Amino acid sequence: MDKIETSKMFYPLAISLALGFILFLCGYGVYSALFLGIFSVRHSIVFFVFAVILVLASKFVESRGAEFPNYILGGAIISGVVTFILVSVYNGALWIVKNGFPNLDVTLFGIGLATIISFVLLSLISSR
Repeated sequence: MDKIETSKMFYPLAISLALGFILFLCGYGVYSALFLGIFSVRHSIVFFVFAVILVLASKFVESRGAEFPNYILGGAIISGVVTFILVSVYNGALWIVKNGFPNLDVTLFGIGLATIISFVLLSLISSR
């Protein structure tokens, strides 16, 4: 196996595993926030992160050619999604630090499922 074939196989694997672990943490963050009521991030920090990402995302959408109301709406949607993911990952990481990983079967199943989902999403994005 030459170097090009190896990179075509292992780079998607590494990226999918990394995104799968992030998605696993995001799932635990959503679980702890919704079902257990544990929200580890203050609301002022969440709003500040949302505002910073809103400005950056709006300027990005504007640079892609969007007009006035559309680039603010697009920036708000992007900012909401990114802020939700960041807060969920942080909340999930704190949940796992405080309570530890679940048993090995649940952890491997969760990371494996999240890796499959991230690989499918990456394949859909890269096929365009």
